[in-house]
Amino acid sequence: MIIAFAASHGTGKTTIAKALHKQLGSPWVYYEEYYRRIASSLGYQTPRFIIEEDLSVVAQSSAALTASALSAQLEYLSYLSYLSYLSYLSYLSYLSYLRDDTLIILDMGAPALLSYYSYWMDRISAPQIPFLKKLGQSLSDYVDYYI
Repeated sequence: MIIAFAASHGTGKTTIAKALHKQLGSPWVYYEEYYRRIASSLGYQTPRFIIEEDLSVVAQSSAALTASALSAQLEYLSYLSYLSYLSYLSYLSYLSYLRDDTLIILDMGAPALLSYYSYWMDRISAPQIPFLKKLGQSLSDYVDYYI
């Protein structure tokens, strides 16, 4: 089962996801917000600083960050599905708990990622890239519940 959070910036998605993960325990895999991880690993205080670093390329920065976050989640969930498929074929029976039995919490689902992207595109009156919406839909196909 995969649960993803979809809410506005600063509404407590990460806080609630962490609390839910702590309450539910070890069978749940917690996939931390990609935006914050990438920003921190590159030395930025918050993801907003990545986008606002050079206002002349806000559209490109926002699109790149959104595409990388959606792609990372999609790759992760696709990998779990692939492992489950292999397990089903008895190639890796010890991995049978993945995907069907693994409980995953995504603290920022595709709707939230795409809403951040839309915010920045609207703010600078730039067109949105249709590919990102398709990528978001592909990711959403894996999610069982949105909170």
